Amino acid sequence: QESTVKNINMRVHRASLTVVVGPVASGKSTLCKGLLGETPVARGQVLIDTLEGGIGYCDQTPFLFNKTVRENIVGFSPYDPTRYAEVIEVCLLAHDISLLPSGDDTVVGSQGISMSGGQKLRVSLARALYAPSSLLILDDIFSGLDADTEEQIFYRVFGSHGLLRRRGTAAILCTHSVRPLPSADQIIALDENGRPVNGKGLQSL
Repeated sequence: QESTVKNINMRVHRASLTVVVGPVASGKSTLCKGLLGETPVARGQVLIDTLEGGIGYCDQTPFLFNKTVRENIVGFSPYDPTRYAEVIEVCLLAHDISLLPSGDDTVVGSQGISMSGGQKLRVSLARALYAPSSLLILDDIFSGLDADTEEQIFYRVFGSHGLLRRRGTAAILCTHSVRPLPSADQIIALDENGRPVNGKGLQSL
């Protein structure tokens, strides 16, 4: 069987943003799953140094547990009110939570209060940001947001003074949008066949 993504050569440094761009079905999600070890690698190696934390992941299809908003964000980590408030702010969730019947103690998910696609996405992103990860892999997380919300969250999370830069966290952001490109430390552009368009797979800015 032919490989989906080919000839990718990348090195991701701490506190850096790598943006992977390409059309639909170009292999961006496959690359994410390959880095997570969920997709087999036919040739080459995937080496990840996670000495100070694990790998955080946010899928393009947001998922919520049948638990409270707070439990969905905190996940399996200990509750830290400062860290929790931080991710609520950068994901623009304060207003949404204020409208819920019991605030962040409101149960959401299939058996609770229904949330919009954009709200689910921001809660899922907040969960990924709350976890103490040294590397974040984010797959098309802005597709369900309006342009203004996308711009605000991008600046707060990925900007030069954003949350991830302050923490020293590395991020790999897969997207079909060109909006994040000026802020990227490196760009990998895939064509429709899953190959890097510049021939080497790596373009430093």
